[in-house]
Amino acid sequence: MKGGLLVVLVAALVFIAACGGQGATGGALQIRTTELPQWEAPGAATYKLDVVGGVPPYTFSGTLPDGFNLGPDGTIGGMARLSPGTSKSESPPFTITVTDSAGAQAQVSLTIRLIAANTLQLITVPATCILDQQCDEEIATASGGNPPYGFQSDTFREGAPPFGTIIDINGHIVGKPSRAGEYTMGVCVTDKLRYQQCGHVVVTVEEGIQLEGTWIGAYGETETSEYCITSNEGTLTLALTEKDGAFSGTVDDSGVSSATSQSSSDVYCEGGSYHLSGTVSGTIEGDTLSGAMRVSDADLSYELPFTATLTTDTMTGSYSGIGTFEGGSSQISAGSFRLTKKT
Repeated sequence: MKGGLLVVLVAALVFIAACGGQGATGGALQIRTTELPQWEAPGAATYKLDVVGGVPPYTFSGTLPDGFNLGPDGTIGGMARLSPGTSKSESPPFTITVTDSAGAQAQVSLTIRLIAANTLQLITVPATCILDQQCDEEIATASGGNPPYGFQSDTFREGAPPFGTIIDINGHIVGKPSRAGEYTMGVCVTDKLRYQQCGHVVVTVEEGIQLEGTWIGAYGETETSEYCITSNEGTLTLALTEKDGAFSGTVDDSGVSSATSQSSSDVYCEGGSYHLSGTVSGTIEGDTLSGAMRVSDADLSYELPFTATLTTDTMTGSYSGIGTFEGGSSQISAGSFRLTKKT
């Protein structure tokens, strides 16, 4: 009898356990999922519905949006894709019905919400600025994501821009740096969906070339008038001051006519020494000067636009322009000079 009673008790426990595992004691059948997560597109997406109660096993039915399907275990799956030119979408509502083995049913209305995946990438570019000169250099660009992009400093957590500069919305370092050195700073890009990527960039502020002072050296040019062609050469002296990316000063031109040829037999072309002086002004950006020399004497007056490139102690440039004198004019061409800074 004891052995038979034990068998009966075990069988009862097995039956109760089996019934409990099928949800007979789980209460009313219900779908606890009331909202699907937002899915990133493009990409595969799956989500299993949370169903409780009733009498398992369950069966599921419903018509889903294009590209998605409903598995036999209640898993919604598919490939999330957005229409070209869109950054997010939400499907019309659809109904999912679950039926348990006892015939009870429960329903839920859902939508599928898609948002563009965060494919935003930040690309940084090292840059160099010149001390106390206006700087406007690209340090960051972006790709992917959802343009347009906006750039900014990483709230200085990863390093601040050079003193006197900022990172503008276009990804440029702008301003006039007031202290030389190498700066590592944080920069971030944000797209129109507010996705963000951050990184580091290095900006070097160099001492630059000190333009202010006296520069002296040789020059040569060709001067063509109505009757004569003259090759001039001599010594050019520039005394310059610099402020806020601009320069001004005086110019002194002491030269001789090294060769003269006649373009008309009616006029005698005679070369000789001369001395012109005047003013010079222009702008400087990095190691490049753009300006004009205005020189004259009692009889001649010249306006000579020029460009020049600087190194630490040399200035190499070229110029051309028009000279006027009583009764005529001449064209200065092929003008060039190489000056050395006087210490």
